[in-house]
Amino acid sequence: DSYFSDPLPGAIAKIQGTNTGSETDLDGKYEITGLQPGTYTVEISYVGYQTKVITGVVVNTGEPTRVDVSLGEEAIVTEEVTVEATTSMANEEALLLERKNADEVSDAIGQQQMKRAPDDLASEVLKRVIGVSIVDNKFVYVRGTSERYSNTTLNGVEVPSTESETKSFSFDLFPSNLLENIIISKTYTPDKPANFSGGLVQVNTLDFPESFVFNLSTKASYNSKTTGDNFRDYDAGQDKFLFFNLGFDNGDRKMPGDIPGFRVNRTNLSDQELKNIARSFRNDWGQLESTAPPNSGFQLSVGNKMELADNPFGYFGAYTYGSSFQNEDVYRAEYQQDNNIEQEFSGINSVYSVQWGALANLSYKLGDNNKITFKNSYVVNTTDGTQFLDGYFEPQDVDQRLYLTQFKRRDVLSSTLSGEHYLHSLNRLNFTWRVSYSEADVNEPDRKTMTYQRERGTDNPYLGRLTVTNNPLVNDGGRFFSTLNDYNRSFESNFEFPLNISKNINPKIKTGVFANGKRRNFNARLFAPYFTQATNVSTRIAINSLPIDSIFMAQNFDTNKIYMGEFTRPSDNYNASEDNYAGFLMTDVPFGKFRVIIGARYEYDETILNTFTDAGDPLFQNVINRDILPSVNTIFALNEKTNIRASYFQSVSRLE
Repeated sequence: DSYFSDPLPGAIAKIQGTNTGSETDLDGKYEITGLQPGTYTVEISYVGYQTKVITGVVVNTGEPTRVDVSLGEEAIVTEEVTVEATTSMANEEALLLERKNADEVSDAIGQQQMKRAPDDLASEVLKRVIGVSIVDNKFVYVRGTSERYSNTTLNGVEVPSTESETKSFSFDLFPSNLLENIIISKTYTPDKPANFSGGLVQVNTLDFPESFVFNLSTKASYNSKTTGDNFRDYDAGQDKFLFFNLGFDNGDRKMPGDIPGFRVNRTNLSDQELKNIARSFRNDWGQLESTAPPNSGFQLSVGNKMELADNPFGYFGAYTYGSSFQNEDVYRAEYQQDNNIEQEFSGINSVYSVQWGALANLSYKLGDNNKITFKNSYVVNTTDGTQFLDGYFEPQDVDQRLYLTQFKRRDVLSSTLSGEHYLHSLNRLNFTWRVSYSEADVNEPDRKTMTYQRERGTDNPYLGRLTVTNNPLVNDGGRFFSTLNDYNRSFESNFEFPLNISKNINPKIKTGVFANGKRRNFNARLFAPYFTQATNVSTRIAINSLPIDSIFMAQNFDTNKIYMGEFTRPSDNYNASEDNYAGFLMTDVPFGKFRVIIGARYEYDETILNTFTDAGDPLFQNVINRDILPSVNTIFALNEKTNIRASYFQSVSRLE
């Protein structure tokens, strides 16, 4: 439909001058087989629409010829429309038509444009969309609002967050070569989730091919600031397949098995038990240097459409892998209220990254009017950073050196089973349904920080900052472990049908229901070393004089040397849930050059939080909201290429 951009099931496509033809299915797709190579004229017709004739369609041996056509409704006098030799419509053109006829104000970027740009990640792709900004190379700002005011869907399903304290999705997770397009809705319609005020970012993965495809590509890149230069690292590895790092910790960073489930301190454990626990931590503090190789990666994809039990069956699978080395120059300064510098540091952060993703999609049509689709995706993004900073801290009049190693793995799984059904006998009813499961996991094992210092401006050796205290600073040998698990389960069904009120007014009615359940668990533990009261001054000086690769050797943990205590706060761990139930009703009414999409969505939302205060008291919150969220979108077609839009809507930004 050239006005709504909707498929037209039941349209007739035939070869002029023959009896060969086909009827379109619920997706508006048709297939004419058995043609000999040559040039043909194709005629497309549908009741109530102008017939189109496409001339000069060339059919070659062994390859499909694609002819996409949009039909306009009949005028008072029906005439035949002829299109000269049009055989395909590029992704950009399809997206422009989609935006022109969309219910809401939107922007989009498609696969064709992505291929022309050197963008590896979805976050880099989004920088090219008008009105969208990317912060920290992963968070999306739409219309100037921060990431918590936007929402994200993957193949129509809300995706969980990979951040422990904010409601935000990290777009650096998705490789761009797994994406079909990204559409950003900047206004709200009732058939979409209402939990946004900035924008709704709709990420869609690659769809099924029309014929057999097999692609294998490799890539390599050179970074003038990194490749061939010194690159910092430390003694901890990753799981491998052949010679590829998979982005999963190989156990070197795992929290030692000797650590109990309860708090590690002198109240709960004996001195001998504390010594054993401290010595069970790996001494991988030393920072190594090597030469950074070029960045590299590859992509493999395969797909086809075939007949299965006399019905079309399609499959598509893809795998993409990339690894990169990046040296980042770091400068950090903090100022006092009088604008004087309080502390200033500079140095280098060497980050080794692994990104890979996989798709496995299946589709099966039962006749022309029923289709079942099963889409699956899994992506992994791992960063392994080694940082060294040199500077000073003015209040204590000391020069300082800061050491940091940080490994962080993020992965997202999404599985969606959906169905589309066209019932011509029930007033051309379109019925769609979708069930989904998605999960995001974040694992940050053994983030280590250490500080060395000396009197400012001197040539004295740098000393470790370990002291005799029961409350050490986490930057003095702290080791932090955390895991985040966030998963969603959802169901939705929609019904859409036309109404024939008059010759000039033919609105569409759409209604549906939605249910979504989210569960989130965050667990963290923090350990830090300190000298015991029994440690004499000479021993403290001797240990603090050791370099970063020796200060935390196993023999330095003893009842009269260093203890390892736990300093996790009760509030560092929490679990939460959100259940959302919704129903909506909307209508799309065209009249003349105007089109009005009006409706409302009702949402019941319950959010529950279980955690503790810093004092250790249980904290329970249960928040229930009931919202009626109206929406009006008006479109005026100034001419065939220009629309003027106005919208009013009420959406909601829920609790983080």
